[in-house]
Amino acid sequence: TALSLMLTASFLFALLEAARIRMLYAYADRKTELGLESVCAEYQPGLWKEYGLLCLDGAYGGKEFSADYVTGTLKVRMDENLSVKDKGNSDLFAIRLEEIEPKGYELLTDREGIVFLQRIAAYMEANIAMDTIEGLYNRYLEGVEVEKSATQEDCVAGAQTALEQAEKEAAEKDGNSPGETDNEPGQPGTGENSDGANVSGQENPLDVALALRQNALLGMVTDTGNISGLRINLSDSLLHRKCRTGTYSGEQKSEWYERVLVLNYLDRYFSDVRKPADKHVLAYETEYLLCGEDSDRKNLEGTVIRLMILREAANILHIISDHAKMNQAGTIAASLAGFTGNPAIIKIVQTGIIASWAYIESIQDVRALLQGDKIALIKSVKEWTTDTGNLSESFRNTSKARNCEKGLTYQEYLRQFMFSMGKKKLAYRMMDIMERNIRLTENGANCRMDHMIGRIDYEMTYGAEFLFSEMTTIGKKPEGPAGLSGFLCFYCWMYSVPPMFKDTGSPVLLSIKTWNFSVLSTPMAFWAVTLDCITS
Repeated sequence: TALSLMLTASFLFALLEAARIRMLYAYADRKTELGLESVCAEYQPGLWKEYGLLCLDGAYGGKEFSADYVTGTLKVRMDENLSVKDKGNSDLFAIRLEEIEPKGYELLTDREGIVFLQRIAAYMEANIAMDTIEGLYNRYLEGVEVEKSATQEDCVAGAQTALEQAEKEAAEKDGNSPGETDNEPGQPGTGENSDGANVSGQENPLDVALALRQNALLGMVTDTGNISGLRINLSDSLLHRKCRTGTYSGEQKSEWYERVLVLNYLDRYFSDVRKPADKHVLAYETEYLLCGEDSDRKNLEGTVIRLMILREAANILHIISDHAKMNQAGTIAASLAGFTGNPAIIKIVQTGIIASWAYIESIQDVRALLQGDKIALIKSVKEWTTDTGNLSESFRNTSKARNCEKGLTYQEYLRQFMFSMGKKKLAYRMMDIMERNIRLTENGANCRMDHMIGRIDYEMTYGAEFLFSEMTTIGKKPEGPAGLSGFLCFYCWMYSVPPMFKDTGSPVLLSIKTWNFSVLSTPMAFWAVTLDCITS
C-alpha cells in the first residue's frame, strides 16, 4: 500500500514537473527575447535617422570593436530579467543563465558588401510590387544592351582623316599642293560652294563635331559656376582600407531582383546634382557612387561623360534605324567625298557624319537631363531634335533636346549605369557616404561601417533546480554540474538579427534546442523524460 501510494505520488509529481519543465522552455524563450531586444535597442541612432538602418555598433560609439561588448551587455540584461529577488515573485519558474557563448557574428561589410546589399533589398522588397521590379529589371537589361553597342572607335576623326587624305591624293594627282585644286569654290570636284558649305547647302557635321570637341564638355551642358566645390579625402574610404570581418561562416543566396531594389533605395536616401544634399560631405552623392572621385565637380564631369557615351550609342542606333536620316547622311557624305569615286571612303565619311550627328544630339540630350527633362533611351522620329542643316546654330543659345514624356530622368540614367556595377564597389561606396555623413552627427564621430553588426548567434545554457521531484524520491537523487543535487540543465540555441530596417519586426529567436537531466535514477525523472518525449 505504501509502495503504491509512493508510485502514485511519484507519477503525479512527475506530471507536475513535466508541465513545469515545458513552462520553463517558454519562460526562457521570453526572457531571452526580452534580453536580446534590450541589446538590439541600443542601435546606432544616426544610421536609423538618416538611412532607416537599425544596426548594432560593435564598438558602442568608441573606436575599438569587440563582440565582447555585446556579450557583456546581453549578460547584464539577462541577469536582470531572470532575477526574481525582491520582486514578490515565486520561484516556480526560477532559472539562471549558466553560460552564454557567441557562436558567430556578421558585419555589414562582410562578403565584399553583399551582406549590406541584401539588407537594403530586404527593406525595399516590402515597398515595391513584384510587377514593378520585373519591369525595371527588363528596362535595365535593355539599357545594358545599348551600352554594349557603344564603340571606342573615333568615327568622326577617322572620317575626317580619310577625307583629308583623299583630298591630298587628289591634289597631288592634279599636280597641286595639298589643299589646292584647279577649281574655284562652287565648281565640281570641291564639294563646296562659294560660301564654304557643301554642295547640298548644308554645313559639314564633321567640322561642327570636331570644333565642339575642343570645348570642355561640362561647360557645354551646364553652368559650371554653380557646381559644388565639396571634396573628401579617399584615403580612409572602405575600398582603400582593410575592413574588419565577422566570424559568421554561413552563406545567403542572392536573388536576381536585389540590384533593382538597391537602386530604388538610392533614389530615397542619396542626393545628386538635381537634388543636392545639404550639410553632407558631398552634395552629389549618387555621382560619387558612380565615379568614386574625391570632389563633386570630378564626379559630375565623369557622370556627364558616361551619359554622353550612352546617348551617343543610343542616337546612332536611332539614325541607323531611320531610313530618312541614313539617306540624308549618305547625301552629305557623297557631297564631301564623292570626288574620290571610292565607295569605301564615302562609307567611312557617312559613318563619321552619323557619329557627328549623334554626338551633337547627345549634347542636347544631356542639357535636357540636367535641366530636369526626360530623354527616351531610344528616341522616336518625333522626339529627335537636331537637323544637319543647323547643327552649329543649336549651340549659339541655350537650346536643349525635346522632352520625351515616356523617357528617363537624369536619376534613372544614373541607376541604369549602376545596374551593371560591381557589388563590392557599389556597396562600399554607399557605406562610405553613410559613414562620413554619420560622423557629422552628434555622437557619431567614430562611426565605421565595418563595426556594424548585422547578425549574431549565441548558444545559451540555463539551469534550474528540481522542484516537485524533491517531494518524493526513490534511490539516489539526480546530480547536476559540479555535483549539484536536484539540478536541471537545458540549452538554448539562439539566432539573433537586429531589426535592420523599418517594419521588419523583432529579432528572430529559435526555440530551445534540447534539454536533459544529468541522471535518470528516480521514477519521477523517468516519467518526466518519457512524457516529454511523447509531447514533443
